[in-house]
Amino acid sequence: MITKPHSFFCSKNSYSIFGFMFIGIMLFSFTESFALNEITIQTDRNSYDAGELVTINGKATGMLNKQVAIEIKDSAGHVILVRTVKTDSNGDFVLKFRMPSSAKAGNMNIIANTNIGNNPLTTSKEITNTAIPHVAAPEFGPVVSLVLVIAIISVVAVTAKTRVIPRL
Repeated sequence: MITKPHSFFCSKNSYSIFGFMFIGIMLFSFTESFALNEITIQTDRNSYDAGELVTINGKATGMLNKQVAIEIKDSAGHVILVRTVKTDSNGDFVLKFRMPSSAKAGNMNIIANTNIGNNPLTTSKEITNTAIPHVAAPEFGPVVSLVLVIAIISVVAVTAKTRVIPRL
């Protein structure tokens, strides 16, 4: 009787093992797509004036060394800032910017988004721009006020010294 040598690769058990290995490899390769991923953003305050430094701290859970796009819109919906930041090895990111004086006063929207595979991931936070642009009228600026005070003192001094009252 001739017996066939036993081959591990052709047995029914080997097909089961290869099947489990294939499924394991496939699941492992898709873990980034199916992992619990989220983006959270916080600011150091909720309200800012023009020129103040705004610090945005974020956490992209499950996304290490990934690009995150940040867009800031003023209360009129105009985009005032677009930046891309990269998460660190913990998934954290930071963006700092100065509140522009051109931004309209009111509620502003911070939007952070990234893609995991083909799946977009977005979050937003609202902050308040309390600044009303301070525009000084040139006729009432500090230099003009100083010149006006000096002119009045000069007229009073000349009038007192000469004792001549100018006629109008």
